[in-house]
Amino acid sequence: MTTPADPAPEITPDGHTWLPQAYCQTQQMWGPPDPSQISPEWPAWQLPDWYAGQTGMVQIAGQAGQPGVYQYVWDRWLPWQSLTDRIDPAAEWPGAVRATAADMHAALFPAPVPAPAVSEPDAPLPADASEPESEAPAVPPTSAPTLGT
Repeated sequence: MTTPADPAPEITPDGHTWLPQAYCQTQQMWGPPDPSQISPEWPAWQLPDWYAGQTGMVQIAGQAGQPGVYQYVWDRWLPWQSLTDRIDPAAEWPGAVRATAADMHAALFPAPVPAPAVSEPDAPLPADASEPESEAPAVPPTSAPTLGT
């Protein structure tokens, strides 16, 4: 049973039915392959602006006796999946940009920023700019004592 607060399918500007991930999960339809496991050589398409930030499934109507298909989309990315050879993403989404799953991986899973190098124990520590300068008066340098003449 659904309530008004439940996520619901909606029609995209390009006429497809969009099923948000939360809706797919409540309907037990969400079981995509892990996008990080998709071969980087496979094609992937970056869908038009409406799909930016969207993760879920898009329903593509069947044609000429073929059933429709559901395609998983991750934050605007539609990778090649089983049965996608029956559709032409460039025809379904004229604004789609063909790329590869490697491009999708780079966008969805950016490389972690490397941690700063650990300094050697004997290396002097850099001055901390956040610490205030000392308020104590400067001490004049001392000279070596001289023996009487």
